[in-house]
Amino acid sequence: MPKAGDSADPVWVLSDAVVLATARLSGTLDAPAGLPELIANADAVFHFIPTADEIEGALSRLVGAGLVGVGDLGIAVAPFGRELVARARGGPGGDPMTRVHHLLALLQHIPTEPGPWYLDREVYEAVTLEYRHSLWETYRARRRRAF
Repeated sequence: MPKAGDSADPVWVLSDAVVLATARLSGTLDAPAGLPELIANADAVFHFIPTADEIEGALSRLVGAGLVGVGDLGIAVAPFGRELVARARGGPGGDPMTRVHHLLALLQHIPTEPGPWYLDREVYEAVTLEYRHSLWETYRARRRRAF
């Protein structure tokens, strides 16, 4: 039987750690990470493109914990969020997924009060479509050079 305060669902999920790490990688306090950079770097580093729902949920929890701020220019990782990303250690061979799992373990100790945060689905679809198109064009250009 669960005790008071126990939850069947974890507060933090893997996509939260990916969004935090990718926002840290993609931007600075002076130049926040935009959605295109977040998508491209999540795929390049983690081979994971978060869905609109995953980004929305992650930012709701990350903003609620004070780890990031979201504004017109993008996502800025707050100093404590930057510290958490720096403290997460990678595994042998530098596997980034090991590091993001360590970041998720650190997040489990951070309280959050998720608030409503909405991602415009049309913007998300446009960004991911453009990203996939650019990947396809890069792939085609490389294939042409190979022949």
